[in-house]
Amino acid sequence: MRANQDPNARMGVFKSMSEVPDRYHLSNYANEFHGDDTWTQYLLLRYDGTVNQAQGQLSVSRAREVERCGRYFKQFMHYDRDTHHAIGTAGDIEAFLSAVKDGYENPTKQPRTITTVYDTYFAPVNRFYDWLQSWVDFPHRYQPVLMACADGGVAQECWNYRMGKADRQFDKNHGDTNE
Repeated sequence: MRANQDPNARMGVFKSMSEVPDRYHLSNYANEFHGDDTWTQYLLLRYDGTVNQAQGQLSVSRAREVERCGRYFKQFMHYDRDTHHAIGTAGDIEAFLSAVKDGYENPTKQPRTITTVYDTYFAPVNRFYDWLQSWVDFPHRYQPVLMACADGGVAQECWNYRMGKADRQFDKNHGDTNE
């Protein structure tokens, strides 16, 4: 059976920012995150072998991509959105992905393909917010990347690309059953 391809089905209780009670808005925690490099903390805990060991280590090239994504994401959130990278909104995520697709921090200033945006930027940022939501040390009760996917735009293009990859993998493993 194919996985549900609607991002709303994977979000949990809150499907949009309008549904999130004010007390749970991540912006309330800005002072607690100020000066923290949460992305680096995530990388150390997620990929150094102490957490999720089944994931294994990243290849050298993939580690560079994830590090670069984090550097660009932190820079974008700080300078372009004036917020900490760990407390973004769906609007912040969409703005980042749109900027990346349009050539943000691309030396050639050329637009990027949706494949590149998904693999190099969307997937790491999505995993970062999944991780934040799964750890009790963080106040994350909603997932802004999935909210951005449900809102449309480049985030939704990335989601659709991801679901297409999942469909192709399912078909490869189980045959084209059209389920």
